Order: sequence, then C-alpha cells, then structure tokens
Amino acid sequence: MLWTNYDLYNPWNELSRMKEELNHVFSGNGNEKYYDFPTINLWSNSDDAILTAELPGVEDKDIDLTINGDVFSLKGERKFEELKEEKGYHRQERFNGKFSRTIRLPFAIDSNAVEANLKNGILKVKLPRAESDKQKKITIN
Repeated sequence: MLWTNYDLYNPWNELSRMKEELNHVFSGNGNEKYYDFPTINLWSNSDDAILTAELPGVEDKDIDLTINGDVFSLKGERKFEELKEEKGYHRQERFNGKFSRTIRLPFAIDSNAVEANLKNGILKVKLPRAESDKQKKITIN
C-alpha cells in the first residue's frame, strides 16, 4: 500500500492542539498567564501526609502556609530578577510573581504538629493526621 502525506495527516489532531492552546490562553486573568506553580507531590499513609513543592529561587520568608481542617494552602512570591540597564532578556520562561495553590488533603490535619522545611528549592511539609480523624479499634466486651 502506498502512503501519502494526506493519509498521515489527521485534522482532528490539529483541532485538539488548537483547543489546548486556546484553553491555556484563556485560563488566566487578563494579560496574566496561567501557571501551575509550584508543582506539588502529595503522599499519605494512615498516620500522616507528606507534601513537597518545587520552589527554586523562593526564600522561606516569601512563603505563607496555612491549614484549615483538610485544606492546605501555599502562597508566596518569587521575586523578579532585576537586570542592569545594559542587559536584556533573550528568553524568559521561569515564572516570577505571586503564586497560590490550595490542596484538599485526604484527611483532617493536626495543625499544631505540622513541620515544614525548605532545602535546595524543595519545600517539604509533614502533615500529621488529627487524632480525632484516625481510625480507632473498638473492643467487644
């Protein structure tokens, strides 16, 4: 069988790509671009959850963490790098500015026992499960 470029071209693929680009353009507010920043991973077991976030170039004083029941919020700002007058960007892809992420956790958290640290641009937050939310074994009398 002889294949031509027409046989390999699928117009639906091009329409799908255009839809994704339009969704990306219109998902921001005004002229702002939409970013899922910072990227977050969340692991959990029966006793606690561990959340990590990639925050390169962000200092701990520029990060605000809050917990409300099973909702964790991370807010902060990555400062824009000031350039000297004689320099200009050739390409700029890293996000700068304010960011905010809110994550619903798999269970309620003991907010008094939360531990957080920032090392090498990675924020690690240990979120212990609230005692009132832990499963309890009931003995039969």
